[in-house]
Amino acid sequence: MSDYPLSDFTLQAERSLGKLGLNDSLSLYLHIPFCRSKCHYCGFYSRRCPSAEALGEYLDVLSAQIEAVNRLWERPFSTVYIGGGNPGLIDGDALYRLSRLCCANGRPVEFSMECNPEDMDTHIEPSLEFINRLSVGVQSLNPAALEFLGRNATLRDTVRGMETAAEYRERYGTALNFDLITCVPGFENASESDIRSVCADFNPDHLSLYSLTLEEGTVLGSRLEAGLLAPLADDVQADILLRQWKLLGELGYAHYEVSNFAHEGSMCMHNLRYWHIEPWIGLGAGASSTLDEPYRRIECAPDFRDFCGLRPFRTYTTQTLDRKQQLEEWVMMGLRTADGLGSEECRRRFGFRLPDDLAFRGYRMLNGFFRPDEEGLLLADAAAVYTVGRLEALL
Repeated sequence: MSDYPLSDFTLQAERSLGKLGLNDSLSLYLHIPFCRSKCHYCGFYSRRCPSAEALGEYLDVLSAQIEAVNRLWERPFSTVYIGGGNPGLIDGDALYRLSRLCCANGRPVEFSMECNPEDMDTHIEPSLEFINRLSVGVQSLNPAALEFLGRNATLRDTVRGMETAAEYRERYGTALNFDLITCVPGFENASESDIRSVCADFNPDHLSLYSLTLEEGTVLGSRLEAGLLAPLADDVQADILLRQWKLLGELGYAHYEVSNFAHEGSMCMHNLRYWHIEPWIGLGAGASSTLDEPYRRIECAPDFRDFCGLRPFRTYTTQTLDRKQQLEEWVMMGLRTADGLGSEECRRRFGFRLPDDLAFRGYRMLNGFFRPDEEGLLLADAAAVYTVGRLEALL
């Protein structure tokens, strides 16, 4: 960063990102692509943190980019989310400076940070002056399942991290999310027990329940390719998910997106902006942005060394999406949510209303919205293919 003055960062941000002033609101996502080791299921861009010096250099460049965006935006961000990787690896002083910088133009309504439970420690506490939502990657409370998933944390570490997060909620009113993974081969019954234990012991404000996917390029994906691992059959996964979704409903959680559940008033506002296709800027190696006027996708190359070494914002590329691509994205994201697709929003975005006879298994038109029931959320991808096929002829 020291090789480039801040004015150079601001100039390159303006060229790469646009003026940003036309949007009514903007969210900020920061990607911290470092972990102690990569989990066996993880397909996101992340890598082992090479050194404290490399992390510090990355944070210096990221901070200069935030400051450049602050100069262009000149208003508070609607929401801020620090994700990864594992942002819990950032030391306390650096995390405080980064958090404060995100609030330089005013406080967002929601400021979230992800953290692995083994790094949920006292170094985070000063930054809770700014951060008001913690998302803890629990994943499982079964020791064998944690090993299968390649997690760093032991069960003891995991529970200790959850307890620390609960203490922060008690002390500062910090909202609390726990991530859990379900449909893990060989551990089909473990996640239901996890849900009961987590809710009984901690009553988190929000739960994310992800069905395990065996992605190419991951350790588990390689085992699948080698014939050493078999995924659960689709009907088995469906039965597990419907049973666990019902349990979460009985425990007082609203199912508002395929993998997300919340007590009243505790939905993740940042993620809702993704699903509703509202503008956000993503900074950091591997981050992406969606901006409007014109509607465009901005991607930062997943290479932290280039991110630190090249001239400001040189690792970002921009693609303007045509109307068909915009429609596909709007449908795909909207049908994952309990809100579904709104006919009036369709008219505002694309110039036509949803057909009254739009229908798919588990989805139906009701009061101007094409919405799913619980069965429908299992079929969101297939419903999106059908819906795009119906709507693209109306563009």
